Amino acid sequence: NRDSPYHQRNRRGKIAMPLPAHALCPRIDSSAFFLAIMVQFEEEKQQRKLDLLHRKEEEESVKILSQKYKISYVNLLVTPIETDALKILSEDKARTGNLAIFKMAGAQLKIAVQNPQKTETAAALKRLETDGYTYELFLVSIHSLLHAWEIYKMVPENREVIGGSIHVSNEKINAFQ
Repeated sequence: NRDSPYHQRNRRGKIAMPLPAHALCPRIDSSAFFLAIMVQFEEEKQQRKLDLLHRKEEEESVKILSQKYKISYVNLLVTPIETDALKILSEDKARTGNLAIFKMAGAQLKIAVQNPQKTETAAALKRLETDGYTYELFLVSIHSLLHAWEIYKMVPENREVIGGSIHVSNEKINAFQ
């Protein structure tokens, strides 16, 4: 509709450009509106930078602690995590033990821990030993552990396979018939 208030006419009565939004609603000061958006954007940008600095600082302090206690350090945010290694210990047990298995070579495991002296961590490590595993410990930040625990969501569920056959329940057979 060319007579709508959204269009303005030039001196000759021809339709020129559509009116900007702030012209239709004079109570909104467009410069103040855009300034508010820019301020919010800058605050979010500064918050992201601050979060990144805190994570870097946390990683550096864990690295210093690892040298002090003579335990290797690893950053799981940049180190590949094997999903087969994660399968060895359930996510619940890993969270309870405050650890994550991130690499496996046979019965040799590489395990990320936040505090190897914590009672729950020691208990989980003892269980792995009784299951016949040997391990090397790595000190990590809480962000590294949280990242590893998020990867559990990508671990496929184990399916029971017996001698190359597929298990089909009686319910599925009956449903098929």
